[in-house]
Amino acid sequence: MSWQRYRKSIPHASFYPVISNIAVSSISGMNATVTWTTDVASTSQVRYGLTPDRNALTVYDGTLVTSHSVHLTGLTVLSPYYFSVLSFSRDSRSESVLNTFSTLAASPLDVDNLSLWLKSDAQVYQDAALTILAAANNDPVKGWKDQSGNGFHMTQGAGQWTYKTSLLNGLSGINNPSTGNYLTNASLPLVTTFTVLAVVNQTGSAGNNHGGILMDTIGEGVELDGINARLGLEGSSNSFTSGFTFPLNTTSIISAVFAGTGATVYRNNINQSLGSANPGDFSSVGCNIGRNAGFGASAYFLGNLFEILLYSRALTTDELTTLYNYLHTKWNV
Repeated sequence: MSWQRYRKSIPHASFYPVISNIAVSSISGMNATVTWTTDVASTSQVRYGLTPDRNALTVYDGTLVTSHSVHLTGLTVLSPYYFSVLSFSRDSRSESVLNTFSTLAASPLDVDNLSLWLKSDAQVYQDAALTILAAANNDPVKGWKDQSGNGFHMTQGAGQWTYKTSLLNGLSGINNPSTGNYLTNASLPLVTTFTVLAVVNQTGSAGNNHGGILMDTIGEGVELDGINARLGLEGSSNSFTSGFTFPLNTTSIISAVFAGTGATVYRNNINQSLGSANPGDFSSVGCNIGRNAGFGASAYFLGNLFEILLYSRALTTDELTTLYNYLHTKWNV
């Protein structure tokens, strides 16, 4: 990137802001921050777009400052962007010359309200204290570190999952081979609206056919029904299930969105919802991975888990597609 400074050539130019030190930082798949300075206190705005005509404008910030910062959101991943910065000082206006930057590949952090991010290719531990990394095939899994920054690390609830190297697309996974094994966090909430995405390969389920993926400690959340082959949301008053036959022994990207009064479930970014039943309230604190506590002590998910994302709101279809593309590219599902 190269940044240039620009002053409009007009009478009394000394009253016009001189723009300099243009920079772009915190670039991700969908966000970036543009900063610059002016020699006099002035306002902040950025003109930007995918083409040199830059057909989008950020919200005008009328605060008079000399150090400017504007955050761009909703950008297209892996794309070049053109932009210029604008500053007004009283009745005088300056705009920089054209500059460019490029966005990166998408990340779950690009979508707001990320509560939990677990990925089996990073920071899986052999101990609940999260001090001994799992590295060898069949190492025990007793801790899974949250990558969201919220500290909702999952630790051994009972039994033992195992670490598997090069399990999918050359990346590691974790496996639950039998009943009685689950991971837990006593503080992680399922709030009144949420979205869960997960990369899973289910080999079966045990206990009333309801294998928990991410569920609260009373058995509400996202489940896979290994015998009836359905993906569902188990709530306080109803079960909301998919209308497709969920294939066992096949890796899938599943999504479940609860909007407070209704739910939608997806497999590989295709809406698979069946009916319109409201699963009811989700408001418990404490979650399990691999266990559905609402169906007794033996309702467990059997198979492989690779990545789990939890957002504390109902995501839009565009956001779901962005996250699906991230998971699809990474895991080659």
